[in-house]
Amino acid sequence: MAGQAHRFLRYAPQQIEYALHRLRTEVARLYRLMDRQLERHEYLAEDYSNADIAAWAFGGDYPQVKRWFEAVGGRPAVRRGAQAGQDWVNFTHRSTTPP
Repeated sequence: MAGQAHRFLRYAPQQIEYALHRLRTEVARLYRLMDRQLERHEYLAEDYSNADIAAWAFGGDYPQVKRWFEAVGGRPAVRRGAQAGQDWVNFTHRSTTPP
């Protein structure tokens, strides 16, 4: 949902306020759920898993989500993976059209 919201908020040729509001509120709801889950567990599925890998790119402003985002981002394999994608990230941030 966060990826869809980002894409529509940034690249939609037409800004439909109802749709944008719906995306924002749904992403906020999902971050609240993540935050509650992360209050009880170190990672999304208790142990580090594909759920953490898939969701890591979308850190949020909730206390436990921030803690989790930093913990996952500090893992050596995640740091290596993020570094490997830097060329792609730098390229897409210079572009004003979606990749």
